[in-house]
Amino acid sequence: MKQWNKIFKKEGRVFFEPQEDMPEMVKLFKKKGFKRVLDLGCGSGRHTVYLAKNGFDVYGIDIAPVGLKMAKDWLKQERLRAHLKLGSFFEKLPYKNDFFDAIIAVQAIRHGRVEDIRKLINEIERILK
Repeated sequence: MKQWNKIFKKEGRVFFEPQEDMPEMVKLFKKKGFKRVLDLGCGSGRHTVYLAKNGFDVYGIDIAPVGLKMAKDWLKQERLRAHLKLGSFFEKLPYKNDFFDAIIAVQAIRHGRVEDIRKLINEIERILK
């Protein structure tokens, strides 16, 4: 997973547009009254920025410091805010129990081993309302 740092260094932001289902997700989140959203594996910020633009209190976690810097720079450029942390989501997540209304993980979880994914699912259950 640390290869993402090398990818971001070499290729830049990599992803610019949100995944095609994000507009529908935003509609659903708003309909449900969700406010606080976690972007697992936020990378260089394409979904973090998109969610922030749509008025959510966004949190992001990623293992690649270069990607996080790009996300922070992009947020600053757009005059948006998000709470970003460096870390692996396959370890204990640094958030309180029942903290998030929603969690997204676009093309991220699949990079883990089965036992790590199982641990992550337990963590998601812990921090999700």
